[in-house]
Amino acid sequence: AGTVLFCGFGMHEFKLSFHSISGLVSFLIMAIHFVWLTLAERNKRWLAVFFRLSIWAWLVWLISFMSGLFIK
Repeated sequence: AGTVLFCGFGMHEFKLSFHSISGLVSFLIMAIHFVWLTLAERNKRWLAVFFRLSIWAWLVWLISFMSGLFIK
C-alpha cells in the first residue's frame, strides 16, 4: 500500500517485484489476522491457534519488510 502511495507522488515507477507482491500478501495476512483476533477473543481455542499462527504472519511481514533493503 505504501509503495503504491509513493508511486502516486511520482517518486518511483511501480514495478511488480518480490517486494511488492510479498508486501501485498503480508498486508492481506495482517488484515485477516486483525479480524481473526477480534473473533478469537470470544473463543479460547481460536485464541490459542491465533497466537501460534501469529508468528508465521509476523514472519511473512518481516520477509517483506527486509526485502526492501535489497531493492536497487
